[in-house]
Amino acid sequence: MEKLGGSKLQNLTVVDSIKKLLGIDKDDDYFDVEILAHINTVMLNLSQIGLGDYDALICSEETTWDSLNVEHIVNHKTLETYIYLRVKLIFDPPQSSMVADSFKSIISEYEWRINHEIEKSKYKEGDEDE
Repeated sequence: MEKLGGSKLQNLTVVDSIKKLLGIDKDDDYFDVEILAHINTVMLNLSQIGLGDYDALICSEETTWDSLNVEHIVNHKTLETYIYLRVKLIFDPPQSSMVADSFKSIISEYEWRINHEIEKSKYKEGDEDE
């Protein structure tokens, strides 16, 4: 079984790692267009909370985690989990409203944490400019 930690995740494409978390084999490309559209919807959200320019965050089927170039702000595992949770709610929502509410709560926490990391990054950049 392929692990998604450390450099393994960085070398995987964003689409393949999200498919893996959704329980879809990486060789099954039937849902790739739909999953990619949902990933890019989440990237728009990340751009709006300040992670970076949307054009730089847009993913293709070949986009790797490293190529997103955001590791200096937010680690890849945090992004992967956040993107997975958002895509899961759109692509394959839980049947139970309690589970969906739990996902939404976790997503809100991740958004807060990502925003916090963005703000810390801006603060650090301000220190370096002085």
